[in-house]
Amino acid sequence: MKKIFAFVLTLFFVSFSFGQDAKKNVYEVSYLKVKTGFDKEFESAVRNHIKSFYKDENKAYLRKVTQGHRSGEYLWISGPMKMSFMDQKNKKRADDWDKNILSKAELKESNLYRNHPDYSSMSKSESGSGKVVFVRGFKQQNWKTTFHLLKRLKDVSDMSEGCNPYNVVTPIAKSEGEPDFYIVRHLSSMGEFDEDDLFDNKNCNVGQIFQNEMSKEEREGLFQMWGDNFEVIYSQFRTLVE
Repeated sequence: MKKIFAFVLTLFFVSFSFGQDAKKNVYEVSYLKVKTGFDKEFESAVRNHIKSFYKDENKAYLRKVTQGHRSGEYLWISGPMKMSFMDQKNKKRADDWDKNILSKAELKESNLYRNHPDYSSMSKSESGSGKVVFVRGFKQQNWKTTFHLLKRLKDVSDMSEGCNPYNVVTPIAKSEGEPDFYIVRHLSSMGEFDEDDLFDNKNCNVGQIFQNEMSKEEREGLFQMWGDNFEVIYSQFRTLVE
């Protein structure tokens, strides 16, 4: 049973209500493949770009895929922001992006994503700084079942202590072959990723909460629903470039 718990919880502890424009829950994510030998120059150019054009309420940052799907590529992540920010034209920002960033890298893919606080568990954890995130993309069979599973596990996760927080994210317009949703688990280092840590009461009491809050029938039903409804498409570790 412990292995089953570990499998399910690992999927959920990995960086679906549709909000109005007033909510800052939209992200733009782009994959960039840097030209050979230009990594340091590219990272420096991105830092300068962020410093110049992303201040106050509009945020952006850079991550590198260090392991897993698309390993070695970078992710430019802009947000959280309002959808209206996408309509704000800034010629200087666009010119700087083209001249100083795209001159050193090839834009491989880009899309818009929405974060869903109603299904995310942002519990406080000393180890959940987000310097590293573990991301899993899922394909689902039935959205009603998906809503139920994500909400039920969020409720249990929010009662936990010391567990790494996670976000549930969906593409606003899903591209061909893209996962239906992602779970982004916040870590401080890749070394924190260990299924059994979820059952170590020194760090996290989710296993105990599952035992206390759910009957045997509910636990078994949840695992069966999970297995029938979800398929893992890919996984990756992303490290923050500071």
